[in-house]
Amino acid sequence: MKNLNLNFSFILLILFLYSCTPSENAKQIKSENEENLNFEKYKITFIELGSTTCIPCQMMQPIIREIRDSFPKDVQVIFYDLNDRKNLKHAQKYKIRVIPTQIFIDNRGEIVEKHEGFFPRDEIFRFLKSKGVNQ
Repeated sequence: MKNLNLNFSFILLILFLYSCTPSENAKQIKSENEENLNFEKYKITFIELGSTTCIPCQMMQPIIREIRDSFPKDVQVIFYDLNDRKNLKHAQKYKIRVIPTQIFIDNRGEIVEKHEGFFPRDEIFRFLKSKGVNQ
């Protein structure tokens, strides 16, 4: 019985550690330095500030990829993982209180929307459409 408990505990530990590692999907969304952002080229720049380990942030990843893939010419998509210390300056700049937080910036470089928490796909798509972004 003791061995069974030990094996079970070991398996739980492995599963926990695996779930805390960044997913491959999260790595596919680019993270840029602020200097490299080109607001003028896109109707909207969509910035997600989050973490690859928080559950709501992970739930946002497929939505972020869909936005990136659906609007490649109109929407610049950026993800800043706030677990990476070099990205903390972005959290300060955008006055982030919770993660995930989504920032929408127009082609003049002005913030037109800021949302905190999980942001459902359909609501994001409605917002983008209201800003002239079409599929």
